[in-house]
Amino acid sequence: MHRLSFLSSFRWKLCLTLTFVLFSDDLFYRRALSGGYLGLFAFALLLCLLVGRPSLWRRWQASLAALCASIFCTALILDPGPLAWTLFWVAISMTALFGMITPHDDGWLWPCMRCNPPSGPSWTR
Repeated sequence: MHRLSFLSSFRWKLCLTLTFVLFSDDLFYRRALSGGYLGLFAFALLLCLLVGRPSLWRRWQASLAALCASIFCTALILDPGPLAWTLFWVAISMTALFGMITPHDDGWLWPCMRCNPPSGPSWTR
């Protein structure tokens, strides 16, 4: 049976999630920071997404969307506001979605993937 590497396993993603939660707890509740620290929170979220899903590095669309998200993280650090926050969430959502596409795929199939998931449990893929 083929063993998964640690970087593509559930344990690695669990470690990333726990690290992100501890960082966020320290950033907002223990230090009671606000304002430009939303940009640090957004950058940590983007970093966890990129490290947790290595397939994002192999697609130029996802890399471009991640670059846009990092620019909006910088905008959130320098001048936090609802526009930078909304644009960051759009860019990070596109980054996550571009990691799932195939070469001859389009955006019209994404809602269908949610309605008709592939057969079999998700942990076997």
